[in-house]
Amino acid sequence: MLEIEDEIAKYDSTIAVYDVTGGADMVIIAKFKTRGFLSDFVKKISAMPNVENTLTHLVLNTIKEDGFEIKRCVETQLSSDSATGVTKSVGLGIISFAE
Repeated sequence: MLEIEDEIAKYDSTIAVYDVTGGADMVIIAKFKTRGFLSDFVKKISAMPNVENTLTHLVLNTIKEDGFEIKRCVETQLSSDSATGVTKSVGLGIISFAE
């Protein structure tokens, strides 16, 4: 199990991996810019040896995160998942804070 958790922790979109008790063996917190990126992530995990199933929950609204209250949200659209596309999207998002 720890080998699978270590592998999942390597993905850039992975925020946290928890080894848990109960109905699941682990909880993964990850963030994605598009549903396509989420879909790819779930497919990669599902294809790993010894992974029997996955259960996905989506966050609809973030009220508080990492001890910081969310007061303003800037919507950005990712032009691609390349380094250039991500950098461009982040830059445009930062510029929008000046507006």
